[in-house]
Amino acid sequence: MYKVMLADDEGVALDALRIMITNQFHDMEETIDIRIAQNSSQLSDIYQKYQPDILILNIQMAGLHGVFSIRELHAFYSECLFLVVSYSRKTDFKREGINIGIRGYLTKPLKRDKVISALKDVFREINYHKKHQIQEQLNKEAFDTAIPVIENGLISELLFPEQFHQNLHLYTSLLDIHAPYGWIMALKFSQITAHGTMCNPIGSVVQLQSQISYFRKIIKAFFPTAIIGPVLANRIFIMIPCNACPLSENEEAFRQKRSKDMETQLHRKLNLRFKIGLGAPQPLMNLAQSLKEAYEAVEQPTPH
Repeated sequence: MYKVMLADDEGVALDALRIMITNQFHDMEETIDIRIAQNSSQLSDIYQKYQPDILILNIQMAGLHGVFSIRELHAFYSECLFLVVSYSRKTDFKREGINIGIRGYLTKPLKRDKVISALKDVFREINYHKKHQIQEQLNKEAFDTAIPVIENGLISELLFPEQFHQNLHLYTSLLDIHAPYGWIMALKFSQITAHGTMCNPIGSVVQLQSQISYFRKIIKAFFPTAIIGPVLANRIFIMIPCNACPLSENEEAFRQKRSKDMETQLHRKLNLRFKIGLGAPQPLMNLAQSLKEAYEAVEQPTPH
């Protein structure tokens, strides 16, 4: 549906515009919903509530102030496109009009062919933007769906170093990784007994899989560049790109604290017990070594 607003303090002009539009575009695929304002007060009120796609505006209505009025409307809702109506072709904002949504100028007395031609141009622009927005959304959804799969692939191939080395450039390109180093975090998780001990690893996998999107959001909140691997038994390996190897004392302290805070948040939000092991930073080609260290750390018995 196209939302069209007409604003003019001359009733005859409003009627003429409405008849032109309804007669010409009655058989369009999308319907046209027309709202009318007969004074500047109605214009502001209806415009803010209705948020039209197109406003055909008599700029010489009482109470309007030329370019300033258009700027005010555009600032409130910038998606609207304007067709300006006046008795004269002389306007004080032709040069900057395109930047405040103006797409055409119509002189009174209004001529049907000029009005229809200007409206067709605006409809085409609206259609183009709608299709572009839909395509962008589809691309984003497809990309968002693909990212976890690609991340899973990168971490999985760490278990096969030769294959990982062959595909590393592809993964860094797809995931937009520019850092030369990285480190691995291993997470081991399980359900919790009444005494606070870890138990039922199989049940915990089912529980985590049902919350995997939320799990990913928590990880990314603490480590935005994290590459999250698949669930392997009751373990998950995560790679965090970094620009230093080894880390400075401050950087090491930060990642330790951040990891601990993340562990606490995961436990609180997902009702699972997590244990974290960290591997040392390595060049990307040597991430298998960091993975080995993270695995050994997470498998160490928890001190009582």
